[in-house]
Amino acid sequence: MTQNVDAFIDSGVLVGLYEVSKESLAEVEILLSLVESKQVTLWLPEQAKREFWKNREKNIRAALGEFEKPPGPRAVPVLARAHPEFAALMQGMTETDKLRRKISDDVRGEIEREETKADVVVRKVFEQATIVDTDRDDIFQAAHRRALAHLPPGKRADLGDRLNWVGLLSDVPDGTDLDVIAIDGDWADSASPAMIRPYLAAEWTKKKAATVTLWKRLSQFLATKFPWAKSAQEVEREMLTRDLESSMNFAATHVAVGGLTPLVPQLNSGQVHRVVAAGITNRQVNWILADDDVSAFYRKVLEEHGALVGDTEKTALEGQV
Repeated sequence: MTQNVDAFIDSGVLVGLYEVSKESLAEVEILLSLVESKQVTLWLPEQAKREFWKNREKNIRAALGEFEKPPGPRAVPVLARAHPEFAALMQGMTETDKLRRKISDDVRGEIEREETKADVVVRKVFEQATIVDTDRDDIFQAAHRRALAHLPPGKRADLGDRLNWVGLLSDVPDGTDLDVIAIDGDWADSASPAMIRPYLAAEWTKKKAATVTLWKRLSQFLATKFPWAKSAQEVEREMLTRDLESSMNFAATHVAVGGLTPLVPQLNSGQVHRVVAAGITNRQVNWILADDDVSAFYRKVLEEHGALVGDTEKTALEGQV
């Protein structure tokens, strides 16, 4: 289940967090967990960061502007005004508008302080990503030549996506397959929009001896590459289970057990079997089963998930914890 994936996420995907659904933000949180657990290496060209901050305000303004439009009828027929409950309707609309304006003011304050949930998540993504310096002269000159030659990605004279691409070509190690997550059509094949431009695919293969794949949505990337990662919490449980399985010393065991203990009720059946197996077969775990924290962890596993544990494994653990 563990894999190491190299990816680049275009700034347009992150900017979209300010205007789309809560599910999109949850998907970025999953991606962040995968980056933090070293299952994904996220390559972040400085140019992509600049594009994000440049477009953030514009997208926020558009999204918040829709919310701030006052609801309700603009023209009310006399027959409706004469209805006995019309006054109550107008009073309710007035109260609703007051609450809407208060919410808007609070959100605008968070936006100015860069404290929205989206800001917090994106900043963490930036902190965890592997930075690509696109301000270097060699990268700028190469991107400029691509623009003059009208080579993809990017519009006719635009340098932005070209700086990102040249930076990736420069810094991503040879032999590395790359997943590009971008809603921008400049990355896509005009004939098959779900595919990356053939020129880019051929260039990556020639220069990196590897493949490059385009994903139009982060959800597609996650569902295909990490189908088990339904939430950031699931990624955390999987990472800690893996850490316990592969523990190479007592200190690592204590750290993994400390992280897993509060998560025991949420362990799935596969994770239960794996932590039980680790307690029996991994000497760095088995030798300290009697330690207070390790013993308490395995007792909790047996209490919560005993029905999933075979009699032989249960007897082996119960005799030591």
